[in-house]
Amino acid sequence: MEKIFDILEFNKIKELILKNNINPLSRKKINELNPMFFDEIVQEAIMQTKEAYKLVNLGTFPSLGQIVDLTDYLDKVHKNGVLSLEEIYDFVICLDVVKSIKDFLANSKLLEEEFFYTYKYIRMLEPLNELFDQIKYCVSPNFTLYDHASSKLKQIRNSIRKCEIEIKDKLNSFLKNNSSILSDNYIASRGTHLVLPVKASCKSQIKGIVVDVSSSNNTLFIEPYSVTENNVMLEQLRYEEEIEIQRIIKSLCLYIDKFYEQLLKANKKYGKASSRILFTSR
Repeated sequence: MEKIFDILEFNKIKELILKNNINPLSRKKINELNPMFFDEIVQEAIMQTKEAYKLVNLGTFPSLGQIVDLTDYLDKVHKNGVLSLEEIYDFVICLDVVKSIKDFLANSKLLEEEFFYTYKYIRMLEPLNELFDQIKYCVSPNFTLYDHASSKLKQIRNSIRKCEIEIKDKLNSFLKNNSSILSDNYIASRGTHLVLPVKASCKSQIKGIVVDVSSSNNTLFIEPYSVTENNVMLEQLRYEEEIEIQRIIKSLCLYIDKFYEQLLKANKKYGKASSRILFTSR
């Protein structure tokens, strides 16, 4: 077999293709390619390639560049694992590509007899609108959860914002009335605490907790006792927020697992279609 590979320079051809910027699923499929030895299989592959070539030259076929290999994600959730929000959003990206492809076929004037395999494979793709809508409702494109992902999350975040406003109002009032003892007229942040930059020589003039000290030792970053209770509440709320975020993420992973078989089959179809089109577009 290796001798045949050398004669055909098969691996060199694959290496040339893999040098291009291609999606992970196509890369995987191309790495798995082997020479075909049966005339029927070869003829079918040639017909598919010719059809894909015509499809690419139309210039209107949706891009497959964003397709992600979902195999590892699916295996992880199937074993009760938890994905990151970025990984969860990859399902939206892939399903959005499926939707684009479906829409392309529905709105195109392609003749089915001329694009037999295009119709065949696109019809086999399932858009899984329920899963797409659920993830997109909860997860934003910058991989964070929307406030409305759950009523509890929305309530917690509203409380966090209210608490932060109260802290800033108290600190701004202090800034306005005690500028003479401050190194600078701003509210600083140290870890999760909002603090004031106080002159070290004026430490006795403010009741509070020293959270940090400047490198010169001339400035103390102090959390006034007047906001300590608010900061404790804020930390508790952020802890509750994280608990709710993890609960929602786990729920989304369990929901993804309900579509395990469908997604696994679709993942193989994505790879076959995108690698075939890749061959014809380089």
